[in-house]
Amino acid sequence: MSGSVLSRVNAGALDAGFFLGQVSEAGVDHMLLSDQYYVVAAAASWQSKFQYANWSDLTVLPWVRTSNESSQTRLLRDIEKIHGAVARTTIEVDHESLLIEVIGSGAGLGLIRERHLQMVRPDHGLAVWGGERIKSPLSLIWRQSETKGAAVTALLECVRAVWPEQS
Repeated sequence: MSGSVLSRVNAGALDAGFFLGQVSEAGVDHMLLSDQYYVVAAAASWQSKFQYANWSDLTVLPWVRTSNESSQTRLLRDIEKIHGAVARTTIEVDHESLLIEVIGSGAGLGLIRERHLQMVRPDHGLAVWGGERIKSPLSLIWRQSETKGAAVTALLECVRAVWPEQS
């Protein structure tokens, strides 16, 4: 899943794709598959730096982000708007697994999908900020004009078989 999926679906380069985040693009339809939760995490050695922090306190600490199109960065921008404080990005990475590695090394804070915390190596010991879990929908997206097309129709049928509770 990439932040570029929305623009590629919208441009017709993809028939459909998986997308993390709110789908509000005109001409794009979606099927909600599940809700994903993000948490603010840092190396365990940072626990005392951010354990009792609020969002304003967190923004002055160094942050590790993914690229501008990524779901984590879009989500963090939304949070920054709500709280009126911009996080101080010091490192940008291009993949979620690298994000986890860099955060685990003690380079800064970052948003990590909660389910990915289970995959963190024990020697990377991440600490999770207790302030907030951030919900983000996971959806299958496609151009509305292709809803009745053979490829999208077949794909939706397959996805409904895998995620029957979303039908």
